[in-house]
Amino acid sequence: MQTTIERELHRLSEAYRTAATQLDGATRQADTNSQAYVDADETSRKTSQLIRDALG
Repeated sequence: MQTTIERELHRLSEAYRTAATQLDGATRQADTNSQAYVDADETSRKTSQLIRDALG
């Protein structure tokens, strides 16, 4: 038979695991968003350079 402390420890362990999984997902999403920003910035700089070159 599980004691109250063992049940609570198990419950907290599951809650911690869930929070860690969610944090991992949020971190991956932030990395993806950051890379998208870098890519968009690079595209913008290339476009600006092409326009400057075309205008002479």
